[in-house]
Amino acid sequence: GHINFSNFEKRRIYASGIKHKDTENTEFFRLISKKRCISRGFDEGIIVITTQKTNRTIAVPICPKLRSIFARYDNCPPPTQSNQATNRMLKQLCRKAGITSKVYLTEVLGGERQIRCYEKCDLVTTHTARRSFATNAFKNDIPAALIMSATGHTTEANFRRYIRCTAEEKAVALKQYKFFN
Repeated sequence: GHINFSNFEKRRIYASGIKHKDTENTEFFRLISKKRCISRGFDEGIIVITTQKTNRTIAVPICPKLRSIFARYDNCPPPTQSNQATNRMLKQLCRKAGITSKVYLTEVLGGERQIRCYEKCDLVTTHTARRSFATNAFKNDIPAALIMSATGHTTEANFRRYIRCTAEEKAVALKQYKFFN
């Protein structure tokens, strides 16, 4: 099952939309280990990355929250760590932030469907943060093409399958149009 951060939860934990594996293997982040933080675009307020999966160059704005994190590390991103270690830390941060609402997932165990209950913080991963970034940006009227340029999606069809919007959220969005008023 997939979960997303709500806008309220997103304010508590910042997600840049960059895949974790792309933070591990880029010139930008490798420079950190040499104590040099020089990257195309950093001074202009963007991070420029070549993705591992598609070898495409993407650029992501450095928002004020992200820049404040960099400031704690001499205006560089924090040192990278494994995806597993990051996920463990993210779960702890979510728990501390009170992101503990119950989430019910249907799972198939031993050939039987079972509904299991989890705390939301125990399901959160770096991918949840990335998907939530894309979903919340889309819900805040940022054009899909701009979000796709940050996430690296190449087709709008794939992007729309990637983001998560409930039927109720779509209905609320529809209500803003004159036709429904």
